Amino acid sequence: MECRKEMGQIVLLVFYHVDRPDVHVQRGSFGEAFCIHKRDVDEKKVQRWRDALTKAAYISSFHVPEDVNESTIIEKIIDFVNRELKLPGHNLIGIDGRLEELKSLIGIGSYDVRMLGVWGLGGIGKTAIARVFYNSISYQFDGASFLPSVCKQSMPRVQKELLSDITGLSYEGLNVDEGLNKIKEELQKKKILIVVDDVDCLSQLKDLVPNRDWLGGGSRIIITTRDKHLLLEHGVDAIYEVQGLDLEESIHLFSLYAFQARFPEPAYRELSQNIVNYSEGLPLALKVLGGFLFGKSIYEWESILYKLKHQSVKEIQDVLQISYDRLDYKTKDIFLDIACFFKGEEREFVSRILDGAEKAITDLYNKSLLTFSNNKIMMHPLLQQMGQGVVHQACPQEPGKQSRLWRSEDVRRILRQNEGIDAIEGIVLKMSAAERIAFTTKAFKMMNKLRLLKVCRDHKCGSMVHVSTDFEFPSYELRYLHWDGYPLESLPSNFHGEKLIELNLQNSELRGLWEGRKPLEKLKVINLSHSQQLIQIPDFSDTPNLQSLILEGCTNLENIPSSIWDLDSLVNLDLSRCSKLQELAEIPWNQYSLEYLNLAFCTNLESLPESLSNLKCLKTLNVIGCSKLPDNLGSLECLEKLYASSSELISPQSDSSLAGLCSLKVLDVHGTNLMQRAISGDIGSLYSLEELNLSYCNLTEEEIPDDICCLYSLRVLDLSGNRFLRVTDAISQLSELRELGLRHCKSLLEIPKLPSSLRVLDAHDCTGMKKSVWQWQRLLNSFKPVLQWQRQLNCFKSAFLQEIQEMKYRRLLSLPANGVSQGFSTVISGIEIPDWISHKGIGSEVTVELPLKWYDKDFLGLALCCVYIPQQGEPLDKSMDEPKSSTSENAMVNITQPYHLGCELTFLDDEIGFLDHLSCGSSCQCDHNDGVLDSAWVTYYSNVAIKHKYRSYKSSHLKASFRGHVNGKPVKVKKCGIGLVHVDLDRTSHAFQAQHSTDQLRLKLVSHVS
Repeated sequence: MECRKEMGQIVLLVFYHVDRPDVHVQRGSFGEAFCIHKRDVDEKKVQRWRDALTKAAYISSFHVPEDVNESTIIEKIIDFVNRELKLPGHNLIGIDGRLEELKSLIGIGSYDVRMLGVWGLGGIGKTAIARVFYNSISYQFDGASFLPSVCKQSMPRVQKELLSDITGLSYEGLNVDEGLNKIKEELQKKKILIVVDDVDCLSQLKDLVPNRDWLGGGSRIIITTRDKHLLLEHGVDAIYEVQGLDLEESIHLFSLYAFQARFPEPAYRELSQNIVNYSEGLPLALKVLGGFLFGKSIYEWESILYKLKHQSVKEIQDVLQISYDRLDYKTKDIFLDIACFFKGEEREFVSRILDGAEKAITDLYNKSLLTFSNNKIMMHPLLQQMGQGVVHQACPQEPGKQSRLWRSEDVRRILRQNEGIDAIEGIVLKMSAAERIAFTTKAFKMMNKLRLLKVCRDHKCGSMVHVSTDFEFPSYELRYLHWDGYPLESLPSNFHGEKLIELNLQNSELRGLWEGRKPLEKLKVINLSHSQQLIQIPDFSDTPNLQSLILEGCTNLENIPSSIWDLDSLVNLDLSRCSKLQELAEIPWNQYSLEYLNLAFCTNLESLPESLSNLKCLKTLNVIGCSKLPDNLGSLECLEKLYASSSELISPQSDSSLAGLCSLKVLDVHGTNLMQRAISGDIGSLYSLEELNLSYCNLTEEEIPDDICCLYSLRVLDLSGNRFLRVTDAISQLSELRELGLRHCKSLLEIPKLPSSLRVLDAHDCTGMKKSVWQWQRLLNSFKPVLQWQRQLNCFKSAFLQEIQEMKYRRLLSLPANGVSQGFSTVISGIEIPDWISHKGIGSEVTVELPLKWYDKDFLGLALCCVYIPQQGEPLDKSMDEPKSSTSENAMVNITQPYHLGCELTFLDDEIGFLDHLSCGSSCQCDHNDGVLDSAWVTYYSNVAIKHKYRSYKSSHLKASFRGHVNGKPVKVKKCGIGLVHVDLDRTSHAFQAQHSTDQLRLKLVSHVS
């Protein structure tokens, strides 16, 4: 025990056939032995022995009773020793969590034979992780073999290595078939661990272990590869995708190589952050760049960082390009198009534009050359740089001879100097407000292979491109034409476009597309939004496969050809803000294709045809600002979303009925006068409804229908800005309700019992409630056990555990809907920090010292609170207040969140690092000038959202920083607080004052505020 105390040595106790209490108090055989020693040994020495045994009894230990299988305990002891000794590789950054995930997938201990694939990008750490995992578990097998870089070795050599590792014998002169037979013979009855590293074709696996039946029970095979499809073909039991390092891990790894320290030197912090951002979690890049920059001056760092933006590091590119070199010709072409033009674009869009792209996209994903995020195609920046480098290196000094042009300086050069030739297949030119450029027929004349042309600019800029009225460009091979602010009144007279898939000419000067007829059978998308000079569009009989027509903001367009309804493939029709549109042609009975129809703010459209009901497959209808709809609206049985704000859709004078909309999931009628119980007869029949917006509808309590309780699927309910004094009790029966909006209900005096499923309550600026402080206190006591809300936190815990399991450890804290934090989040007005938060102070930040063993079995999470008020003054960013037009067929309504609150949580001390960011937002645009009262935001952060590496038993410090904005104007955070939420099962200890608490509550909250 002295060595443990003075030298920091590890002590592992094994209570072998003896109970811990006997050692603790020296009773039984221990007591008898001490009585004997008292006679012959110095009394002080015996007392030191007693004290040492008493302390030892509290150390982590293993107990071996007389009736237990000792081999099981021995394996556990070996595991413990391995972990404590930190075998080679155990100190790799971020390795511990990854090893735990691997261990859960491979199922050590079960008798079946399992195969696990380890898949990821080159340089991501597959081999390193597999090697460390192999070292940590190989002792549990009868034989083990790690086969490195299989794709680079001959198969007889790999077979020989496998056999030698397992048997300890030497094998010479075996061909592949003989080696395979020998492998079957030697491995069949043994429990074997094999790691097959860096496999790039299925035959390599077939020549090693083609059948898992060849191995003995309990055997495990681990395969590392860049190709997921290969693993699926071989029939592995599970696939572990190796992710890049997070920000904290990346800084740590980079610093070890660049500074030989845990953190960057202060003068290099910003530069280090830039390098880490460039590497985007790729360990190979962090190591190579860190080692290269070690010992260099700040000037050298800046110079190298500038070069990295334009050229890749060969040592990194060579590793990444291995995957590219293994692709077939067609897939290489798609990869280069994505790297140069389409990173970050929707998968469906890229598949539509690029011929045969869907299969190639799947192959690229399987080979770890791209990923998906919200159905958008993403690519690691270093892979993108590698792909662009392949194109650039084809002719680095003459960009006019390259196949793809994406650098603005290269595009301007070839257009000025007329250097374009038929090698060019794609051009993307991004314009800024300061640029002017001329497009000439001569510059484009030789580009006969041009497939993709995109000229894009900031929407604030005017036309930056000058063209003559007789301008022409090759269009025989053109598949995609995107030109923001197209400056001519029509497309060139020689425009062909037989292969054109998408035509996107937003904010153009077009008056018409073309003269006469042009057969464009492959054309699927036309987007002419905000072309305010447009007065006519062509007959649609020439575009039979058109799927999407977007004419938003074409304010001079008066009519749409009736042939629009003859298109059998038309899915999306956006006519919003076509303010001169007078009528729609009658819709034929057999229109089955249209799914999205946007007629928002068509202010001159007095009524819609009764034949609207013929849109049998319509899913989304936006009629915001329209005066009247047909009476048979209820016949749209497939309708899922209806936006009818400020319309006469639902009023006592209207015969329109919502009854029959059995598929409706979203109903938004905010800003519509719904007096005289205008919706009471229909609302209860909308059994599929998930979101209901009745805000600012002039409702009193009598006008909220009681049958709202029948909406069993309702998750979001917004009743903000209405006149009622209290909320109907029927809300308590909405068992799926997650969000409730009551902001600016100035007459509200009482809120009834709310459902336990509720996670977000926004009730700021309810000035009437200021007189009923007890109402707010009842809400805030959601966290206290003494009122009816004590089950709320239990609900939080179960809900979070369920959701974390469903999401498979995905990061928490942002609901898909409206970006609000998970957990219980409340915004209310006119109150101070709640009483159950004991300390109050000024400021937007609070740092709290967490006690010893703060993350224990009773810990539920963190309660966070701030009191704030919107400030006057200029917005932080004026662009935040400007509505962004959307041309997506799914973005039928421009939903923004001008009201936003956020809290950043950061651990300090030795394990400094960012924990998470909580947020709460709404579409409310109130500010200080509206007389808004001080408001409090109270939210709850679940224990399961805290990363394992932060779940320490030692004391540490946690900082919470609050901020927010309303319409871009910052809010002033007056006070803030942070507290620990516990479930107290059998103990009576207090989280921060464990020795002094006598709190016997089942549920308790202990808080610190600064």
